[in-house]
This record gives sequence, structure tokens and C-alpha cells, in this order.
Amino acid sequence: MKTLAFLALIIIASALILPIAGCISEADKHLKAGVESQNRWEYKEAIAEYDEAIRLNPDYTDVYYNRGLAYFKLGQLERAIQDYSEAIRLNPDYADAYYNRGLVYFNLAQPERAIQDYDEAVRLNSDHAYAYYNRGLAYFDLGQLERAIQDYDEAIRLNPDDITAYNNRGVAYFNLGQLERAIQDYSEAINLYPVYAEAYYNRGLAYRLLGKKTEAITNFKVFINLTRNPELIEMVSQQIEELSK
Repeated sequence: MKTLAFLALIIIASALILPIAGCISEADKHLKAGVESQNRWEYKEAIAEYDEAIRLNPDYTDVYYNRGLAYFKLGQLERAIQDYSEAIRLNPDYADAYYNRGLVYFNLAQPERAIQDYDEAVRLNSDHAYAYYNRGLAYFDLGQLERAIQDYDEAIRLNPDDITAYNNRGVAYFNLGQLERAIQDYSEAINLYPVYAEAYYNRGLAYRLLGKKTEAITNFKVFINLTRNPELIEMVSQQIEELSK
């Protein structure tokens, strides 16, 4: 029987920085042009603009930050780290730079280093909901489920409509064997987003382990109706068949 629940791995990099309105320097113009290119998903063009802005102003913190995000989008993770690190060197209180660098470390399968950066992000900005959420992912990856739950608690407190935080906290409870609490979280995610396919599947798994076949089948059928993945449809259909015997 397959009991691997779906964990939501959504990670959101903090937004691009635009130059402050007022007297616009040549470096500011290149920063603005870079942001415009980046908003069109033209990341290489954006990087070229940021390169020129840095040539004109080597201490322009926000340009390093934005270029780091462009490198992240291109999958050039080591270069993204270099830029976020430079932004942090220039501004040691740059919470979002720590946060974004943490995302990169997590994508490099370095959850411990990611946690260090998320720690700094929440130290500098205690209301950084995404930092708590992603630190929860990192703790989950390390098998530290109780600490993951604590971070999801905080993410939900700061953003009560975060369906992925409810789902992921449910997965943590599921892995701790606290199935009723897992079901509560999956149900809350579904209440907030009634077409959340993965939450139906996860809730079906929890019901199955509790021996509640009817509820499990109902949730699995909803999942099948919502998902477009033929392999998952086949897998869950087999589970329904097993439960129906």
C-alpha cells in the first residue's frame, strides 16, 4: 500500500526591487530596465542590465539582490548565492537576501545552510511568513517533524489562508502517526481551496490508515477527478479497487 503523502514544495522568492522615485541615476535606469526584462521572464537580458548597473555603482545592494533572483530563475544557483552574499555583505540587515539565499541552499540539497539563512531572515523580520514556511520544509527534509510543525504553526498564524502550510503540517502529523490531526489540517486546506487535489489524496491516505474505507474511497475519487496525471490516476484507482474488495 502506497502511503507517501504529497508535500507542497512551493517556494516563493521575495520580490524584485525597483529604484526609489526621485533623482534617477544611470545605474538606476539600468536597474529599472533589468526589472522590466525580468518581469517579462527575460532573465539573461535582465542580468545584462544589472551588470551595467553594478559597473556604474559597484555598491548597489539591490542590484545584486535582483541579479541573484535572475540567476536563481535560470538555475545558476552558485552565482545566485554569490550575489545574495554580496547583497548581505553590503547590507547585513537585508532579511529578504538571507531568505532568498536560503531558498537557493535548499535547492542545492543543503537544508542545514538553508535553515541558517531562514533563521537570520526571521530574526530580522519576525513577520516573514514565507521564511517560517520554507524553514518548515527544511526541517521536514531533515526529519525534524516537531520543529517543522512549529514553523508551519507560525506561517499559518501570519497567513491563515496558506493552504500549503496546512497541507504540509498535515503531512508532518501524518508522519508522526497523528492521523486525526493530519485530517484536520487537510480538511482546512480543502475548505480554503475546494479543488486542492493533493489534500484530498492525503486525507484519503489518513482515512485509509484509520480503517475508514468509505471516507478514503470518497477522497481518492475526488482526487482522480481533479488531477490530470495519468500515472497518479492509475495508482489511486488501484487503491480504490483494493479498498472496495
